[in-house]
Amino acid sequence: MNEQIRIRDLDESDINKAYRLVSSVFDEFVAPLYSDEGVEEFNRFINPTNLIERLRTDSLILVAEIESEIIGVIGFRDWSHIFLLFIKGDYQGKGIANLLLNESLKRCKSGNHNLENVTVNSSPNAVTAYERMGFIATSKEQLTKGICFVPMVLDLVKGNAC
Repeated sequence: MNEQIRIRDLDESDINKAYRLVSSVFDEFVAPLYSDEGVEEFNRFINPTNLIERLRTDSLILVAEIESEIIGVIGFRDWSHIFLLFIKGDYQGKGIANLLLNESLKRCKSGNHNLENVTVNSSPNAVTAYERMGFIATSKEQLTKGICFVPMVLDLVKGNAC
């Protein structure tokens, strides 16, 4: 990939761009796996008002961009749980998620010096991508409010990440 990728904090002025990216990637790759209830629940979770609230409270949200186009979004809460990780379809499998994860981990470790692991509730179709980044499943697939997910953890003490 020859294009210059920039990782930065999500700014409130970019909320709608980030929302559109997450929503379109979800609709294309994840929503087909979910019931109507799950799709509605996810859409409530990521609406711009809720993203702004997360940004103002307990969350770290970073974006990857190329020439001011947002191509990826990662969100952490409590310095230890990924609640969003979405990469634009054309850029999936090109290391963008790793870039976002590694930068996020640096920031999370500075916010929580005792950080030993990071968790995520992965959509079933993203499990392999998380495994490539060093995450392991901690339980079988679960279903809550129509959302299918696999709980996973990244052990930072064993040196699996930055």
